Amino acid sequence: MKLIFIVLSALFLLIVTAFAFLAWQSKTVPKLGLLEGRLAPCSHTRNCVNSMIISGSSGIEPIRFKGEYDDAWSQMKQAIHALGGNIEQAKDDYLWATFRSPLFSFVDDVEILMDRQSQLFNIRSASRVGHSDFSANQKRVVALQKAFIE
Repeated sequence: MKLIFIVLSALFLLIVTAFAFLAWQSKTVPKLGLLEGRLAPCSHTRNCVNSMIISGSSGIEPIRFKGEYDDAWSQMKQAIHALGGNIEQAKDDYLWATFRSPLFSFVDDVEILMDRQSQLFNIRSASRVGHSDFSANQKRVVALQKAFIE
């Protein structure tokens, strides 16, 4: 019985240490921004969605807007704040925001590129660490779309 407790305690400590290391590693800012006027493609992991991807598991619908560009941009910023995001950079038609997970403060990056002509917000949401995110980025984009509409 005592041996089982020691093994379980060691396993728990190992798991907590691994998550703490990933949380610390997620503080490193990846290379973000536009590549040839487009949002960067997702890597081969399953922790990213991108509305500029036509097919595959990384693809997601862009967010449509109507009306004035400045009003839509302001509304998008409000939606990001309403969901707990922190806007790191916003210039011209590009925006970068970060979101932190509640438990270990893992950082996810959200990039938005406004297409004024098509009246779309192209969006890329990606986790900084790991290979899977249990659809957290996809759910975030859906929640962002709902917050934007409201």
